[in-house]
Amino acid sequence: MPAHQGASIPASGLEALDQLRARLAELGVHAELREQLGCLAVRTSHPCVTVWVSVGYGGHDFVWWEANKRHPVRDIHGAAHAITDYAGGFPPDRWPP
Repeated sequence: MPAHQGASIPASGLEALDQLRARLAELGVHAELREQLGCLAVRTSHPCVTVWVSVGYGGHDFVWWEANKRHPVRDIHGAAHAITDYAGGFPPDRWPP
């Protein structure tokens, strides 16, 4: 789950997540905005793995994988590609990744 589950996310953070969701959809990656959690649930190449993406670091970065991965919010295009690459790294025939 996201590091700040239940925390209040500013509207601009939710807007950034929704823009990221739309860009991921253009790249063929399914993601759902979970407003109540303040994050995106991104499907991966493994049916049992979801990547949770939130806005952290004072609203400056998208963060995922326990905040070990991050990308600037101002670069939606680059963030979508980084998350797409990451989400594709979970082949269904091997676990853990």
